[in-house]
Amino acid sequence: MPTSLDFPTLSLSTSVLVLALAAAMLYVRATRRTYPGFDHWVAGALFAGLASLLGVFRGELPSLVSAVIGNTLASLGIALVASGLERFLERPGRSWPQLLGVGATLATSVAFTWWWPSLRARVATGEAIYLVQVSHCLWLVARGIAPALGGRNRLLELVLGLQAGWGAVRVALVTLGDGSLGPLLDGDFARDLTFLLYPTTTAVLTFGLTVLDLQRVEADLRASVEEVRTLRGIIPICATCKKVREGADWTRIDAYVQQHTEAQFSHGICPECLDQLYPGGI
Repeated sequence: MPTSLDFPTLSLSTSVLVLALAAAMLYVRATRRTYPGFDHWVAGALFAGLASLLGVFRGELPSLVSAVIGNTLASLGIALVASGLERFLERPGRSWPQLLGVGATLATSVAFTWWWPSLRARVATGEAIYLVQVSHCLWLVARGIAPALGGRNRLLELVLGLQAGWGAVRVALVTLGDGSLGPLLDGDFARDLTFLLYPTTTAVLTFGLTVLDLQRVEADLRASVEEVRTLRGIIPICATCKKVREGADWTRIDAYVQQHTEAQFSHGICPECLDQLYPGGI
């Protein structure tokens, strides 16, 4: 029985799965209501799938192609997830931290593949940068989803927390290890576990982002139902001027109805008022 996972086969299955999920997201984008940031998630899934696809050719393609471009695509994928979350949560657009992470991944991958070849250094820096990017996504989900949608998304919290936690362990193992990182496909348990966790969490993350968009649809639906309910209860209204009370404010009844429904008002004069205002006719 082999002691190490078949990384090319696992990479191929991962890329097919993630790209299929990206295609499903495109279908949702074309047929259902989506919110700002969804397009970024679709692009992020596509880049993650392409990054896994390059893993199929590890050992056949030059490291400058397979490792450097693969690491950069994976970094770009998670950067797009973060950027999409910021837009989804209607936060001010700040793309430079994500671009900085992608640029740092590219620079360190090239440096430790070409100029100062070191698999240990390349893995450590790549994992550290990816850890920062994933932690940023986790912070956005944990701090922003509940206030915006009235409920948490525990699936995203779980998968991002798992990615961040294992990323921290991976950095520690590579940094504090004895230096014998070994070939990419040897029987190292930590590396094999990484090969299992990355495709699993990437697929679940892609699915969870689609669920997040549906969660916002449900939140908007609940808000619409609550607005309708405000017109079905007891509405305080002035017996003289017919204004409606909302808290401490009084609003004209036509303005109140327009604010809480899709109705629009046009103005005219009824026969009784016409006789009072113009007794002799117009």
